[in-house]
Order: sequence, then structure tokens, then C-alpha cells
Amino acid sequence: ISSYEKKKYNKNNVLSMNDTIFVLEQFYNEHKGKHDFIHFRKKQKLFDRISKNNIVTCVYARNNVIFVGSKNGLIKTYSCDKENEYKTFTCTEIDNFTENKDVMCITCSPSLDVFASGYENGFIILWDVISCRVKKLINEQNFIPIIALKFLKCESKNYSLIASDIEGKVWLINIAEGIFRTTVTNTIIKKMEIPHFLVECFLFSDEEKENYHFNEITKTITNSMFVVGNIDSLEIFLEEDGEFRSVDVISNPISKEIPDACFGCGYTPFYNPSPSKDSITLSPNALDFTKLQVLLTISWGLSIQVYAVPVVRSELQEPIQVGYYANTCPIIRMGFLTSSILFFIDSGKHIKCINTSELAVSSEVAITAKKKKRDSITDDGVIVEPNIICQSIVPDQNKMEQINIYYNCVVAYPKNLFFIGMTTFHHAELLEWNKCLNELKSRFWWNKLFCLGIDIYKGKVTGLADIPIQDEYRKRRVQHVIKEFAKEYVNTQIETNITENKEYINVVIELCIDIDSVDFLLNEISKIFEERKLNDKFFAKLEPFILKDKMKSSHLNKDTLRSLINVYINKGQLQLLSELLSHLDLKSLTDIDDYLTNQFKLYSLIDGMIYYYMNGKKEYFSPIEVIFDNFDKADNMIDVKNKNLLKGGNFY
Repeated sequence: ISSYEKKKYNKNNVLSMNDTIFVLEQFYNEHKGKHDFIHFRKKQKLFDRISKNNIVTCVYARNNVIFVGSKNGLIKTYSCDKENEYKTFTCTEIDNFTENKDVMCITCSPSLDVFASGYENGFIILWDVISCRVKKLINEQNFIPIIALKFLKCESKNYSLIASDIEGKVWLINIAEGIFRTTVTNTIIKKMEIPHFLVECFLFSDEEKENYHFNEITKTITNSMFVVGNIDSLEIFLEEDGEFRSVDVISNPISKEIPDACFGCGYTPFYNPSPSKDSITLSPNALDFTKLQVLLTISWGLSIQVYAVPVVRSELQEPIQVGYYANTCPIIRMGFLTSSILFFIDSGKHIKCINTSELAVSSEVAITAKKKKRDSITDDGVIVEPNIICQSIVPDQNKMEQINIYYNCVVAYPKNLFFIGMTTFHHAELLEWNKCLNELKSRFWWNKLFCLGIDIYKGKVTGLADIPIQDEYRKRRVQHVIKEFAKEYVNTQIETNITENKEYINVVIELCIDIDSVDFLLNEISKIFEERKLNDKFFAKLEPFILKDKMKSSHLNKDTLRSLINVYINKGQLQLLSELLSHLDLKSLTDIDDYLTNQFKLYSLIDGMIYYYMNGKKEYFSPIEVIFDNFDKADNMIDVKNKNLLKGGNFY
């Protein structure tokens, strides 16, 4: 019995352009839609305001606050939602410079209380966001341009930053605020001839940890990890006993692009969503891949490599490569939007989303799949801004200095990503699961809504925001929402369905079975049909499900059960009624014991009576008495017939 599309639901693209949401026709296999549930909004007013401010040299975003650095050393903040300007940050020491005061990079603490900026003159400034004042100015880099900057730790009045300068040095900067003075210590961790344009650190706010479900892995992590990269190599550093050591070096895979890296949380390609007890696979390093893992993803050229980072006694360990993805164009920027869901922009100007649990387990498998065009992870993506420039910072090999191109600066934090095109500013938001369902309902795409709802209920979809990870809680939440949709769906179909096509009844029956809500179907949905005097059609569609014992676990209320019995009595289908009753929950039958007993005897529903008395009431004589009464009635009828025949009369 199948009345709505039951092919594997492939996590469609859901997006919006110009504040209008489009759910792309990619829900089914023939369209090969995947895990993108991204809602794009063009922020033209915001772009116009940003573009008026001098020459923009860097852009950073956090929690809907946009930080914009300019060539004159000013930093302005904007609201992404309201598209207006918040504050301006300026510093006398920077203003005194007549040149080389470009803002090269900006990074913000997870709690958004402080942020740091790096300048072309080598200065690093720690700012207080609320007061717009300088907390600490660091000018110990000898006027060497700072090209990358990230917070490594943010504790009470103690901050650690990883900074990279144009001469190839990577610095660890510790800032400690005291009562009378703030102290700064600098340590060079690495030095190379080629500057490191990439710096990425393992650091998350409480909100981000909740969104990524880090609490499922560990409550606290006591050490740090960061990644630095340039055109030649990418290196991973791990903190051990207060010192940082290099644990892995990845060389350039013959690519002209700068690598990108990001930390997140999710399932790995070894993850089986519903493993049997015998199929749980543990790696040689004792990683349980049936559970969430801390993930480090590294993109370079055409590939994305996924590493699982073990957590032992609240400490990060050396990463282990667990997955690989091969793209058709070089990958430029990427980031996690939620648990297991990774987005990226490639040089073909496509936005794509992939699920880390569905990646290939090796580069050979990924490349073979790509060549055979059997990429089951993502399609060609969505071109959002055709004028995207494909690299935010690139080196000028002739002048041996950086060229700062801010236009495609992509910043991701949970559920949101931001980037600038040549003509507009984009804010893309990962849709919440219930909002996505509501958008489908608003377009009356009921089958797609129910397919998605069932997958969320069963834990098959992680590509939407705010899906509860706890199984029982998720099922309760999703079940409640889908039930309301089911009621609205039935009412809508009854009002608009002019033809005799009653396929929608099968849809709602199958839906309720799939979300374990048979009681709701028989006691609430059936009421709607009874009120519209369509209960005969409802029970007719329900017959095969009852006979297949799909309703066995449900408890019918008295009114529904009486309605069922009356429908089949009026139709004269007594034998079928008797069989249906034998496939229903016994507790339901005991609720109307007197009424049911009378109906059994009145219409001689022998099969139903035997089932009810022997299994429900544990009483064996009443059915036998009724059977013998029927025999006596039959004998009496035969005697009367014979007497009439002897008298030459007619027997009716």
C-alpha cells in the first residue's frame, strides 16, 4: 500500500532569493537534490552602506553583526538584520599614521564582548565591543603587516591569539588583564618564507557548542588546537602540557589556491544511523563512529579531507583522517552550519552543502565516483552571486606582497553564513526544521512536507537547524507538529477534492503509521471524516491496514468503534466486520462491552465473538452458547420449512 512518494528522500535544496523562498524541485531521486536547506537573502541596503565607507579591506561577521575594516584604519559594525550601522571604532595611534594603516584582519571572541584587529603597520588591537575603547594595543611586530588573526582562548580577562605576519611567522600572543596593567607575551611558534594566509582555531561559544551538539561528546575540552596554512603546506598544531607541537603537515596537492580549514562536530563516513549490535565498527584508535565526533575539515584545490579528532579525558588528541570529498572545481571557502552539515563555495561560484557522514572513505573512492558522475553527495550547487571573486587574499608573486580582495569574504557560524559579491551582500541562514515544514505547507506541497517530516522524525535528516538530537524529545516535538499538519491536510483535501479520488485518505493513514500515531488517526482524524459524513470512505481505506495488523497497538475510543460497527452493519458486510474486529486492540473492545456483546449475538458475528471472549475476557462458554443457539435456530427453521412443505405451503 503506497500512496505518497516513498523513494529515498534526498534532503532537498531549500533557499530564497530576494526574500522569496523557493523549494527547488529536488526532493526525489530523479532530481538528485541533497542536504542544502539554506535561505539566502540579498542585503542591498547593507551593501550600499558598506561600499560608501572609504576602501573596504576586510569583512568579518559574528552573530548577525558585520565588522568592516577600511583603508583609513576605521572599523565599522553593522546589523545584518536591520541593515543599519552600529558603531565606529577608531584609535589615535592608528590615526597618526599617514599610510600603511589598512585593517588587514578582524576576529571576534565567541561571546562577542571583545574583538581584535590586525593592521598593515603591524599593530594588533584588542577592542571592547560595548565601550568601543581599546583594551590593549600591541605594537611589537616591528611594523610587519598582520595578515591573519584568530582567538585561540577567551577566558576571564585572559586571551590568547594566533597571528600570522607577511614574513611567514606565526605568533602565539597571550594577553592578561590585571588590576593596574595588562601584560602581553609573544611566542613565535613557526617561521616560513611564505606567509600563512590561513589561521583557524578550535574555539566555540556555548551557543555554538549547543548547535553543534558538542555536549554529546564531552562537557569540557581543556586543551587547544589550531591550523595554519599557506600556498605550500598546511600544518596542524596540538596543545600538550601547555606547549604546542606540530602533529601533521599536509603538502600542496598541485593547486594554486590557498587551503581552508574549519572545526565542527558531526558523524563520520563510518557512521551507520541504525546499526545492529553486531555491526558497530570501532576504528583501531578506539573511535566509536556510531557517535558524534569533533571534526576538522580541510579543503585544498578540488578536495575536502575530513578528520576526526578524538577526545580522551577532556583533551583533544591527534586527528585521524576518516573521509574524503572530490569536487569538480577548486574549493575556496567552507564552514559548518550545524552538526554534520558542511557548506562550501567553489571557483565555479557554486554554493554547495554536504553531509560528512556520507563522504567517501578514501580519495580513490571519491575520485572514482566523481569520474563516473555518481556523486551522491551534492549536485552542481546553486549559483547565488555570479560576480563572486574566488579568493579573498592572494599573494602577488612579483612584488612579494599580499593583495587583499574582500568581495567574497565568507564567514560561517552556526546556522548562518555571510559573503559579499561585487554588487550585493548576502546573508544565508540554515532553515529551522519547523520553518522549512511551514514553507512547504504554505505552497501546499503536502507530500514533500510529509516525506521530510517522517525523515526528521526517524532521525534521517540533520541538514536543518534546531533538530533535537535526543531521540525521544525529537519524536515528541516532530510528532506534535506533523499531527497539526495532518488535520489541516485532511480538511483541505475534503474541501477541495471534488472528484472521487480519495487517495489523500491513504496518505494520512500511512503518515500516522510512520510517525507512530495510530491512536491519533483512529480517534481524531476519524472524527473529521465522521463530521463530514465520510466515515464509510475512511473505514474502506482503513480495511487493509487493519487486516495487516497495523492498528493492533492502537486504542479506539467508543465513538469510533461504534461508528465502525454501524458502517459495516449498514453495508451488510457482517463477515468482514467480524474479521476486522478480530484485528483490533482488545482494550478498545472492552470499553463497549454491553453494546458489543449485543451486536455479536444480534448479527451472529461468530469470528469476532470468539476472538473477543477468548482473548479479551478469557471466557470460553458464551461463544459456544451462541453457536449452539444458532444451531437450534437453524434446526427450528428446517422443521418449520419441512412442515410447510408437507402442508403444501411456501417457506420464506
